Amino acid sequence: MHDISHIRDFLPCATPPAWVDWALQHPDILLIDHAHCEKKAASTAINLMFRYVDRPELLDTLSQLAREELLHFEQVVQLMRQRDVTYDHMTPARYAKGMR
Repeated sequence: MHDISHIRDFLPCATPPAWVDWALQHPDILLIDHAHCEKKAASTAINLMFRYVDRPELLDTLSQLAREELLHFEQVVQLMRQRDVTYDHMTPARYAKGMR
C-alpha cells in the first residue's frame, strides 16, 4: 500500500465512506465526470488567457495549464474507450451550480 498521509494532511476533511462506496459502484459515471472536469479546467485556462492579454507571465502559465489539462482529458477519454464507456453530457452537480 502507498503512503498517502501527505494527501490526507493537505485535504481539509476526509472523504466520506459513502462517496467512496458510490464511486466504486459507478466507475463509468466517475470517469465521465473526470473527463468533463479536465475539459472545463482547460477551457477556463484558455478563457483566462483572453481576459489577461496584458500579462505575458500569466499567459505562459495559463497556456501550459491548458495543454496539461487537455492531455489529462485525452488520457481519461482513452481509458474510457478501453473500458467501452461512452463520453456523454452530464448535468452539473448541485455544488457546481451553487458555485456559479
